[in-house]
Amino acid sequence: EFHEWPEHKADEERFEYAQLPVLEKDGKFYSQAGAILRFLAREHGFYPEDPEQAYFVENLTEAITDFNTGLFKLKDLKGDERTQAFESFVKSTVIPCFTTWQKRIEGNTTQEFFIGDSWTLADVRLVSLYANTLSREPAKEYFSKILEDFPTLKAYMEARFASLKEYFENRPECMF
Repeated sequence: EFHEWPEHKADEERFEYAQLPVLEKDGKFYSQAGAILRFLAREHGFYPEDPEQAYFVENLTEAITDFNTGLFKLKDLKGDERTQAFESFVKSTVIPCFTTWQKRIEGNTTQEFFIGDSWTLADVRLVSLYANTLSREPAKEYFSKILEDFPTLKAYMEARFASLKEYFENRPECMF
């Protein structure tokens, strides 16, 4: 329960930074979301062995972090201030990200995947961004228009999302 969190986070063995997320595996505790994602991706074959492909996965991961940080800064703004900030965010972050991501997909051997010929952490991150942000209101109203200018990226995201639609429709609710 959430009200028990102060007591739990005092456990330095489990919560070395006194924060979530934490993964427990084989009696060991792993922290920091990005490190956990990369750990699991490597363990389950979603992380390329090729250094250049691994770079593209990391590059995308960092870009999505920047993207989400920019979006988060907009959440408490209202009216004209929000409109202006969103327009600035689109120009400074969204368009460069979408442009780069579309070029990477178009330059890949198949447009089914972001890099290489199978699912990687990059695909997981992009489908998560689409499922959790770009395809949900209120963001969907804005991003669907922007994605029209990026048909390859749009088709890629929609196809990846469709392949996991049942999961997204039936996943447990999360308070975070």
